[in-house]
Amino acid sequence: MIYSFALAVVLFFQASVHYLSNDGIDPEIKVYWDKEVAVLEDMCGKKIEMPSKVYVDFGDTEGTIGYCQPFLNGFKIILSKSYWDKVLDRVGKRQLLLHEMMHCIFKEKHNALDSTSFMYPEYTEIKEEALMAQVYVLVKKNEKCR
Repeated sequence: MIYSFALAVVLFFQASVHYLSNDGIDPEIKVYWDKEVAVLEDMCGKKIEMPSKVYVDFGDTEGTIGYCQPFLNGFKIILSKSYWDKVLDRVGKRQLLLHEMMHCIFKEKHNALDSTSFMYPEYTEIKEEALMAQVYVLVKKNEKCR
């Protein structure tokens, strides 16, 4: 009887546990993360130093589709799973992740004056070519890449 109860508890918690990769990034997001880090480093012309703690996952986004905040000796990016799955296509996922990466890695602020900017506070879909051109401009002017 006790064994059955213990087994049920273990199975319940095992089913509800969300596993991150060893580096603290959700495996579904990590596919995009690794590609975008490589793109940013290529644009920067050098390896981008990351903090010791990087946590990127799906979770409660507090009424937004994603956010970045300082976390321990690094940062965390939390993205809306429902928005990621139901609304965003490949380019939209790139745009959302790059937006949050620019906040966390490059300390970029929102650009509330330009609704065509990928750093606009509200998500507005833009074409991939425009997205990458905007990212390039911000990366090149950032002190991390000088």
